[in-house]
Amino acid sequence: MNIIKVAFFDLFFTLVKPSYEENEEDNEYYDLDLSREEWEEIAEDHELYNKRAAGKIGDPITIIKEVLEKYDIENDESLINSIAEKRIKRFENCLKQVDDIILDTLDYLSRKGIRMCLISNADVIDKTGWDSSPLSRYFEQTIFSCDVGVLKPDKEIYDIGLKKMRVEAENAIFIGDGGTGELKGVREVGLKTILVTHYLGDRRIERIERNREYVDIVVERFEDLIKYI
Repeated sequence: MNIIKVAFFDLFFTLVKPSYEENEEDNEYYDLDLSREEWEEIAEDHELYNKRAAGKIGDPITIIKEVLEKYDIENDESLINSIAEKRIKRFENCLKQVDDIILDTLDYLSRKGIRMCLISNADVIDKTGWDSSPLSRYFEQTIFSCDVGVLKPDKEIYDIGLKKMRVEAENAIFIGDGGTGELKGVREVGLKTILVTHYLGDRRIERIERNREYVDIVVERFEDLIKYI
């Protein structure tokens, strides 16, 4: 049996769950008179997201400007600045408000001697609050797609992780929610996989089925990771 020395973690819907602010006025969509669902569809436009998550757009203002321009939403400098500020703040809060169970589990793994590395698809806004997040102290390396120019599930981003952590695939494992087809790329580099479902809700069964051929272990409660690492 191979000894696990390094655990690679996904970020969103694995360690944190992005959410909107309780006060409606503090959310980006409020300035545009859109619903959350309408804003989510626009903001997560596949083409634009891949562009910024690959690091081709390096500042928050341009990110928001390109989203609004693609969807022909009338905008001006003050509107763009307001939306950018609210989105930055929302993601900063997301990375600060980490469930104690997540932190306790990472603390246990750290004390056990497991080295940890983050691999996340993210743009410059998504990662703004990372350094001040209580999560950051547990990770020896952080690999954000916008910094390396490649997104999951491309196997290259996992190869980067293995090289940075100086570990062979047989001595490492990847933990994630299976979004963006990430586990396919993980399997291509020879890593074992754990699919965590604690933040998936109604999407749990569908996500398990979609990733079944790439999953070694399914974990519903995050704290149960300690049984397998």
